[in-house]
Amino acid sequence: MVVFSRPVSFPSQSFPVPIRTVHFHVTNIDRRGVNTVYESQRSKSYFFDLDPLNHHEFTSYRNPTPFLRIITNDKKASLTESVYQSTSKYLNKKFKVSLLLTHFFKLQKVIPKRIQHKYFTFLRDSLHKRLSIIESRYNSTHTNNRSTRTFIRFTYKKYRFILGIFIPCCYPCGVLSSSPDLKDNNCCTLPTPIVYSRYNNFRRVGCGLHNKFVPKYSKPSSVTTTTPSAQRIAALTNIHQKWSSQSTNYVYSNRRGISYNTRISVPSDGLVYPRWNFFYTKNYNSYQIIYRSQNVSNYTSCTLEKQAQRRQRFERRVLNSHKSTVPDNVNQPIRTPTKTFLFTKHKTLCDSVRYFTRHVNHLKKGIHDKRPHLTQYLPIVKTVPVVTDRRITRANRDQIEYIPLPENVRLSMSHDDYMKYKDFIPTKPVFLGKGKRRFALSPGSDKWWQWVKDRYRTHQKELEKARVRPHFPDWNTTYDRYRHRLDNLNYLMAITDSVHGQYNFTKFNKILRQLDRKSKKTPVWRCLEHWRLLTDQTLDGDNYPGSSA
Repeated sequence: MVVFSRPVSFPSQSFPVPIRTVHFHVTNIDRRGVNTVYESQRSKSYFFDLDPLNHHEFTSYRNPTPFLRIITNDKKASLTESVYQSTSKYLNKKFKVSLLLTHFFKLQKVIPKRIQHKYFTFLRDSLHKRLSIIESRYNSTHTNNRSTRTFIRFTYKKYRFILGIFIPCCYPCGVLSSSPDLKDNNCCTLPTPIVYSRYNNFRRVGCGLHNKFVPKYSKPSSVTTTTPSAQRIAALTNIHQKWSSQSTNYVYSNRRGISYNTRISVPSDGLVYPRWNFFYTKNYNSYQIIYRSQNVSNYTSCTLEKQAQRRQRFERRVLNSHKSTVPDNVNQPIRTPTKTFLFTKHKTLCDSVRYFTRHVNHLKKGIHDKRPHLTQYLPIVKTVPVVTDRRITRANRDQIEYIPLPENVRLSMSHDDYMKYKDFIPTKPVFLGKGKRRFALSPGSDKWWQWVKDRYRTHQKELEKARVRPHFPDWNTTYDRYRHRLDNLNYLMAITDSVHGQYNFTKFNKILRQLDRKSKKTPVWRCLEHWRLLTDQTLDGDNYPGSSA
C-alpha cells in the first residue's frame, strides 16, 4: 500500500499529439560521405521533425505543437498517423524526441522489444545532445566552413539505421527532387545532412543536391599568384637542386602495397637525352612490395590479399588503356606497344616492369639553352682542378720532401701499434723494384704497412737467435734440465740433514727406499747418493756444482 505524505494532484486533462510519417526520395546524387543519409538500399534514414511549422527557429520549441513528423526513405514504413497522449500542452525537446523515437520503433520490424528497451535511453540522450550541438552551430557567427552533422548512426546486426533531426534545405528551385508530400512553395525540402555557421547573418544549410551552392568563406591566400614563367622557373630550380644534391625520393602506396625510388639524373653518354634532346632524365627503380605501413605495423592477410588484387587490376587497366589504331597503309604492320612503354607513359612500376627511365621535358637542347636566364639551370658539371702528381720516384726524391709519418696516418694508429712499430717506420723513401720510374711506398698504404711489419718480424727473429742461454759444464746439461736436477738435489739434502741431525739410523733403510722410489735419476747417480749418506763426508751445498751457499 502506497502512503503519501501530502496530497498529490494528478492531471485530469490529456492532450493528443499526432505523429505523421512522410516519405522522401532522391535521384542522381552522390551517396558518399554525409550523403549516405540518402541511401535507401543498404540503410534506412529517419529524420525527426520537432517543429513542422517553423524549422529554422530553435527557440519556438516551447510553442504549442499541433503534430510531429518523421521523414524517412523507407518505402515499407507505414504512413498511418499515430496519436500519443501528453499531460501538457507545451512539449519540451526531450519529450518530443522520446515520442518520435517511440514511433520509430513502432515503424521498424527488425529490432526486438528487448533491444528497444535496452537502447531507448541511450538513443534519446544522443539525439537530444545532437539537437543542442546543431543549435550551437546553427546560431554561430564564426567565419569558417566547419560543419556539424544532423544525424547519428544506429546498427543492429546487419540492419543499419540513420536517426537525425530534420532541417529542410529550403533552396529555391523550379524542379523539385523530393516526393510530393514535401513540396512546398517551390523550395527544396530534402533533409540536410550538415549545417554551417552563419554567413553575413544568413543561415547556411544545404542538401546533397544544393550544398555546392551554399556560400563558403575563403581564406586569404598567403601565396601570391605567380605567372606561368615564374612557375616554370620554380620548377627548373627544383629539378636542378634535386640533380645537384643527388637526392632520392621514396615513393610508396599503401593501397597497392608497393614502393620505389625516383631520382633526377643526366644521361651518361652526354649532356642531353640522345633521342629527344632533353637535358634531364628521371629514373624509376628499387621496386618492391611492402608488407608493413610507415608506422611499422604489419599488414593483415586480408589487406595483403586486397593489395594484390589492386595491383593486378591496375596492371590490366594500364595494358588496356592503349587503343590500337589501323594504319593508313594496309601493308604497314600494326605495332603493339610494350609493357615498358605503357608503364613509362603512366609513370609507375609493376611486378613485370621494375625500372625504367623517362625524360624530363622542362629543358630542351637548342631551345632553352640559348636563353641566358635559363643557363644557370643546365646540368653543367663544374671543372675539377688538376692535381699535380706528388708521388716520389728515384728521379725526383731530392726535389720532394718525404714525411716518414704523416699526421693523418699517426691519428689513425692506436697507441699500442704506435709504440710497437715506431722504431721500424722508415725515415727515407722505400722503393720496391728497380728503375728510376718506380714510385716510393706511400705512408699508410697497404704495401707500406706490410713492409713495416716484415721489418718488425725480422728483428724479432734475430733477437731469438742472439739470445744467450746459461751453460753448466759440470753437469753437461741445459738450462731447463739444470733446474730439474737442482730441485732433486735440494730434496736429497733435506733428507741428509734430517738423518745426520737425529742419527736415527734405524730408519735409514726406509729413507733409502723412499729415495729410490722418488728419484728419477740413473742407478749410478742413486748409488753415489747412497754412498755419500753412509760416509762421514760433510754434505754442504757448496760440494754440489751449481748450488749456492
